[in-house]
Parts: sequence; structure tokens; C-alpha cells
Amino acid sequence: MSSMEHILHWGEGQSFSYDPQRTLYQNLMDRGVWTGDAPCGGKGTCGKCKVIVEGGNLPPLTERELRSLTPHERERGYRLACLLRTEGEVTLSLRRGEEGALIQQDHFSLEGGDPPLKALILTIPPASLEDQRDTLTALREEAARGGFDHLDFPFSLIAPLPCRTGEEALRLTLLILNGRVVAVKPAPAQGEPPLYGGVVDLGTTTVVLYLVDLNRGEVVDTVAAMNGQRARGGDVISRIEYAEQGEDNRREMGNIIGSQLARMADEIAIRQGFRADLFLICGNPSMIHLLAGLNPSGIARAPFAPLISETLFLKGGDLFLPGYEETPLILPACLSGYIGSDILAGVLFTGMESREEHTLLLDLGTNGELVLGNREGLLACSCAAGPAFEGANISAGMAGVAGAVSHVEWEGEEYSYKTIASEPAVGLCGTGIIDVMALLLEKGIVDETGRFLEEEELADLPEDLRARLVTDGNGDRAFLVAPHITFTQRDVREVQMARAAIAGAVTTLLRERGISLEDVSRVYLAGGFGFWLREVSAIRIGLIPGACAGRVEVVGNSSGKGGILMALDRHKLARAEELRREISYLELSCHRDYQNDYIMAMTFPEGGEIPLG
Repeated sequence: MSSMEHILHWGEGQSFSYDPQRTLYQNLMDRGVWTGDAPCGGKGTCGKCKVIVEGGNLPPLTERELRSLTPHERERGYRLACLLRTEGEVTLSLRRGEEGALIQQDHFSLEGGDPPLKALILTIPPASLEDQRDTLTALREEAARGGFDHLDFPFSLIAPLPCRTGEEALRLTLLILNGRVVAVKPAPAQGEPPLYGGVVDLGTTTVVLYLVDLNRGEVVDTVAAMNGQRARGGDVISRIEYAEQGEDNRREMGNIIGSQLARMADEIAIRQGFRADLFLICGNPSMIHLLAGLNPSGIARAPFAPLISETLFLKGGDLFLPGYEETPLILPACLSGYIGSDILAGVLFTGMESREEHTLLLDLGTNGELVLGNREGLLACSCAAGPAFEGANISAGMAGVAGAVSHVEWEGEEYSYKTIASEPAVGLCGTGIIDVMALLLEKGIVDETGRFLEEEELADLPEDLRARLVTDGNGDRAFLVAPHITFTQRDVREVQMARAAIAGAVTTLLRERGISLEDVSRVYLAGGFGFWLREVSAIRIGLIPGACAGRVEVVGNSSGKGGILMALDRHKLARAEELRREISYLELSCHRDYQNDYIMAMTFPEGGEIPLG
């Protein structure tokens, strides 16, 4: 390389020297500023780390870039950051819609109850020659009169306590969690002190933080973003592989998500003028391990045993949350290596563990988690559906952000599509992927085996759809969803495998439970994109059994809602710990029937097999 100065300009006003021996992706990761997609973790296989490059001494496009970038993208200067090494002064920007991405959420409130975080107002009388008790003893004795015996009072909270004098009484508020004092604050002049909890749904792809009024049960504010760890891989296995490489990598993964949670909490604090008094974080076991900087190796291979699964009471400082080191934090119980507190939260929110009739919880995220049963018992499993429904393995796939095609329609012999925030289309999110797949099947463009039909086999296809049949960069058949956005034969196969994993798991669970679909009174559809999913499209591709039409209830983010229930009611939190022991887990990877059920589910339903109301 030459002796020229190597300067990289990134984002809003960020400039720094970079190493021309490393890829642009590696340089951005080294600085901790990469905010785009990289489902493969920078291995050069997914084609998603697209950046617009200006300046620099750029090498020719690689073969992989030629396959991954459309002619339109190449004209606009897109390159793959994980494959590009350059020198000199260069300016990079992400494709529109990815940086600072947010997802849409439904709004709700839940009834308050008996929160695990308690606020106890104490009045300590002035000291006197007859009452020379030290402040701590006086606090303990007054707390005992309020029903809190044998409190654990950490030394870090003793030093700031005011001394008793003979002049005036002390009025203090103790915040108590699990028998431990976690904060001491001045008592309000009147009324109960406000209590706010930050409830987090820590997903593999998205992170949502709800600020909840613990006294009234109201969601005060919400912030959502893409999980910053996706820069190290779009799926949990990629991230686990990276974390397995050493303690520094595990600390990096914990810092990435811990710092992100702190920034999200700060954003809400600035808007509202106050901070959360408690964090409660629900997630799948891998995300919880990576948040805590724990070794997740046991989850990645048989027998898939996590390091922790019980409820933990911690502080923000235990989990890399800068600025919230002393804030109390709860990690609710997980069930197994692949069924986490997010799913137990969903069980609590739906109330399925107390229902007489059988119900099915189907959580569609980066993986598929299922729970089936009633008050007589619940059976859970996890299937490796892959991140196709969240766009990671789809050629034009992306998260549910502005510009993502969220729905497609064929109405009155006319094709149309909708994007999030009505922005120009830049990719396909999960609901759009399912809508496109349903349309291709319903119009016979793709047959039940998942094959794009040839031109001569589509004689009756309406002209508006025929004009959208194109050839992708690999010479394969594809469907033009929107300008420069195609859905390819490979994309069909990704969806086919993902829905087969889910459908096969449903079949296996039903058999193990000894019931049929007719015995299932309700299907709860959960997950970040489930709130916007069209039931008819999900049924058309076989993601939801056609026999369940009319019995599907979309519950949206059941992980976040169940987490809020636990933050509002200590009995719900304790119930989650009980469910960890009560729910039976079915390991599908070695199940005698699942592989066959998966293969049988590879065929899409034929048209007319399901009601398409």
C-alpha cells in the first residue's frame, strides 16, 4: 500500500483513520460503529452488508458482489463492506432505511398488581439522648414495622445515608427487591412515590424497551431498534460461534447490547424527564447469555444445556449497562437451551397454562418456538426455522423498517404493494415475504413443490403479473415485487424450508400430545412481525394450518407484554419460575418422527385446500 492518508467518513460527522489491510466492515466493527446488516457475520456469504462508497481507490467488483448487487445498485455505487478493501479517503453510507431503524409496535396497558419492586416510605424520628440508634438500625426497625424483616442493606447504600440529628425526622423511601434494598431516595411530600420499570424484549433481530408505570400498569413510552449484535451474525449460532472464540469476544457482545439498552433507556429518560427504577429483560437463552457475557457454548451443541435458566436478581453493572450500574435488574426464568423467558412470558400473557381447552402458542421470530396444551400440562419445542421470516436469508429481505414492502395485493386484476411509512420500496420485510409467497402460490406462478413455472406453463396468467416475471442475476426465475426488488427461486426455497420447520413441529407436538387440530381451540400468533401478519396469507403458504382458520388470535409482542405482567406482579414472576419446572420440553433434533414430519411439510398447500376469505 502507498503512504497516502487513509480516512473513512461514516454516518453523521464521523471520520477516522482506517487500516487498508482490513475490510471496511472490519474497520467499522473495530470502531464499534457498524449499524447495518451482516447476517453472516462478515463472512462474505449473505450479501447484505451493502454500503454506498464514494472516493477511495476501489478494486473491481468481486464475483460475489456481481451476484448480490442489482444493476441499479451497482450504478449507485453500492459495494459489500465485508469484501471491500481500499485505500485513500473514502465516504460510506448505509442503504436507506437501515440506520437507526425502528419497528412498529401495538399499544396497550395492563392492570397493575403487586410488583416485585416495592417502595417503602419510612419516617425516622429525631435522635435524642433516649434514642441514640444509628441510622441503619433505625431504618431496619422501622422497615420491620412495615412488614419487611431482615432486609439486606448493601454497604454501597449505607455510606450516603444522612445521620440522625436531634432537630428533625428523616423521611426516606427504600426501594426493595427480593428482600434487598436497591435504592434509597427522599420521600415525596405526599402520596406514593412513582415507580417505573424498563421492560425489555431482547430479540435476536429486534429489541423493544417499554417504560411502564408500575403503580398504574400503564405503558408510558416505548422505543424499539434493531439488535446491534446482528453485526456479528443474523442468527444465534453465528453469534455463539463468535462468542466462543474467547472472553474478549463475549465481553464485546455483552457491551454491544448492554450499551444499546442504556442508549434506549436514555432516549426515553430524556423524553420523559425521569429514569427507570428497574429493568426486567426477557429473551431467548442465547440472547440472555450474550447480554450477560456468559459462555453460550452449551446451547450450540447437544445436549443443548444452558449455563443458567433460573430467575436472577442483578444490577445493571453486572450486565454492561453504562450509566445504570446500580439499577436493579431481573432476568426471568428460561425453560431450556432454546425456550427462553420470552416464551414463558408469552405463556403468562395468553393465560394458556390455566385454560381448560387446548391452545397453541406460535412465536415466529428468528427461530420458531411453540407451546401446546392446557392446564393439565404444556409441551414446548423449538425448531430451526431460520431467519427467513425476518428477511435475513432473503435476497431483498430486510427488517420491518421504513421502506420495507409489508404487503402485496392482487385486487380487481391489478397488482399493488405497500411499504412501511409509505416510503419508496427498498426491500421486503417478513409480512411482505409471506404475502408475496401466498400470491405466487395462489396465482400458480409457483407450484406446490416450490418451483417457478416456465413461461409456457402460465398461459392464463394476467398480463400485469406476467410482466413481473424476470430473471435474477443467477439466471433463475424471479418475481419483480417492486422496482429493483425481486423474489427469487432461492427465496422460495428459504421460505419453504422455514414454514416446513414450523408446520412439521406443529404435527409432531400434536402427535405427542395425543390430540388433533380440531381439538385446538385457539392459535396464538406471537412475534415482532406477527402483529401485522395476514392470517389468510399465513394459511395459504401453510405456515398456519388451514384447519385453524378463524381460530387465530394475533397477540403481537407477547414476550414484552408478559414481561410487563411480571414487572407489575411478583406472583407472575414467581409463576414463570414454576413454569420452568412444569412445562415439558420436546427436543426435535433427535425426535424419531420430526424429520419425517418436516419432509412431509415441504410441499405447499394446493389452492382450494384452505378458505381464502
